[in-house]
Amino acid sequence: MTIKSSGPLSMTEIADEASASILAPVALGSRKLRNLARKFYSFTRIAYGDFYGTTGFTFKNGQFADGTFGTDAAGNAVIPGWTVYRKQIRLNGLDTVLGYPTPPDATPNPPGNSDADRSPTYPQPGYSNYEFSTELTSNLPPGFSYPTRSLRLYSLGITSAYGVVHGPYAVSSNAVPLEAGDEVSFWWKAEGGSDAYDIFAYLVNTRTGTIIELVNETGAGTTAATPWNKESRIITAAQASPDWQTGDYKFVFCSGSYDASGGTWTGASLYVTNIEVKKWYEFLDETFLQTSY
Repeated sequence: MTIKSSGPLSMTEIADEASASILAPVALGSRKLRNLARKFYSFTRIAYGDFYGTTGFTFKNGQFADGTFGTDAAGNAVIPGWTVYRKQIRLNGLDTVLGYPTPPDATPNPPGNSDADRSPTYPQPGYSNYEFSTELTSNLPPGFSYPTRSLRLYSLGITSAYGVVHGPYAVSSNAVPLEAGDEVSFWWKAEGGSDAYDIFAYLVNTRTGTIIELVNETGAGTTAATPWNKESRIITAAQASPDWQTGDYKFVFCSGSYDASGGTWTGASLYVTNIEVKKWYEFLDETFLQTSY
């Protein structure tokens, strides 16, 4: 495609260029620019979700405004951009997600009870009559409104005393590339139900299995609840994708409940919404623009 050699670029022109192949040079008058057309203001973050339908660089349907839940062939709940597994997931490497061991969970051990009384350092406790559910809700952070919705992951059931049961969990359908300086953010809240919440959110590198832990929170009791919180993380050079056009990170959100009371009933909710990736750009000078890649 051809981009004008001077003057401002529209978001549509930038979005079109964002989808171009890395192998296809872009003509800027007599100059060539292989990379994304990203000559913006100095030290600016641009949300790829704002790029008129361009979704190769962000998690699809991050505001859960698109579609309603259906069911795939395996019985999982699906919505554009996300799959929700309505079942238990054991952390501490006892299960796998996307072929890689689950991350560690340091849920507090209740006073006066041995490690064997809780699941994080012991095989997951048994459970019965457990329900793992999901829905789209209008429960939103301050300042947000429809068509934005939140994804609620919730459960209810009986486990062994002081046990932790995680699930259901949601996994993004598309993997995205993350460069050093990129910001990944989302809003979340947790609520106890029949007992305390125990939630976990992380990014997993689909090439290596490397985990970037984002949220690991445990409620102190059955009535514990959080307000809406915005979680954000800046990607380091060590975490960055080796190829800015090849997606390799997926999101995983795990709901769960912790039997803090020892009464064996558990149940809690995790809400998430407004999942974004913002790209970090330093000013690209004329020398860069004149360079052929």
